[in-house]
Amino acid sequence: MRFVARQPVFLRTMAVYGYEILFRSGFESAASFSNADEATRLTLDNSILWGLERLCGDKLAFVNCTRSVLVSRLIELLPPSQTVVEVLEDVLPDGEVLEACRSLKEKGYRIALDDVVSLREVEAYLPLADVVKVDFRLAGRVAQATIAYELHQRGILALAEKVEDREEHRAAMQMGYELFQGFFFQRPQVVQRRNIELHSNSFRLLQAAQAPELDLQLIEELIRSEPSLSLRLLHYLNSVAFAFRIRVTSIRHGLSLLGEEETRKWLIVSAVTENSSGQPLELITWALARARFCELTANTVYEAVPGAFWLGMVSAFPALLETSLQSLLQRIPVASAVSEALLGAPGIYRDILNVMIAYERGDWAHCAELADKLRLGEGKVSAIYVESTQWANMLTGASGG
Repeated sequence: MRFVARQPVFLRTMAVYGYEILFRSGFESAASFSNADEATRLTLDNSILWGLERLCGDKLAFVNCTRSVLVSRLIELLPPSQTVVEVLEDVLPDGEVLEACRSLKEKGYRIALDDVVSLREVEAYLPLADVVKVDFRLAGRVAQATIAYELHQRGILALAEKVEDREEHRAAMQMGYELFQGFFFQRPQVVQRRNIELHSNSFRLLQAAQAPELDLQLIEELIRSEPSLSLRLLHYLNSVAFAFRIRVTSIRHGLSLLGEEETRKWLIVSAVTENSSGQPLELITWALARARFCELTANTVYEAVPGAFWLGMVSAFPALLETSLQSLLQRIPVASAVSEALLGAPGIYRDILNVMIAYERGDWAHCAELADKLRLGEGKVSAIYVESTQWANMLTGASGG
């Protein structure tokens, strides 16, 4: 299988600076071919350019490069204005590699150094480097702070990578790091103030979305009581996602056009967005993409898995709403099968959740094993991931699609 995914690189403001493109069977398989035309064809397939165009939008793309990719100049198939050449940690700075990096730099590519724990080990690269990625799992606190200071003195951006929680992110901020990468933004910082209020309109929308039969009169009243929800619904219905020949101008008309299933999804999305004000846009986009991924996977492999969209969404709630999963499950309506899967019980729902998590993390071996278990065809998981990401980008207005 060929997999391609993205992992965001954040600025200090939590705006997205770019995405690292995680892939299996991409550049390296192309570089192993002696025939240049065949190498070009493979490089331009879904695992690389497909990912850049459909996953990164107008953001920078960090692309891992081995020695063979650098010296063969295959990376030049990608646009210099958008590409960050990420030199892997095991690429020794010999004359041929340094000359390739100098040439790329002259052509407008940015150069990043991956998995750095000591600047002495990459000294030869530093005059060419725009970004240095410091491995927070391997470098100790003293080294982390020292490297950040030295990079600042040299005018090189310091990127803290493999940052796993909010505490590490705060520490990296204090050390002066400008860029951040890792799963910290998906980890909840549990504070009581972010809990869903039981009587809020957002919570009532969540309840309405999970009811066996939709109460359109109640839903219309809830939407009318929140001007932001009314505007969001009309904007959504009149967007490129739909091909309605007439302009939608009323809430009831819009809900009838959406249909029951789409209305349920829209209610969940809107309630989550309302409750997530102040959170990074990327976090909301990630949550929506999770929900869509689970839904599409379920629709592909089973005839009926009710609540798959809700499964993916609730899995992201702890990070979005800054509370624990256990607390959430006590406060929001969740079907028993979904709740049990979220807590780790085996079964169809857990299998769908597991393949999504493995894909997000770039754990390709595990992902391929899980995809086989779900009888997903080759390349289908990647197609679902990209479609989910594009859909989420469309809803949030993110620039990744």
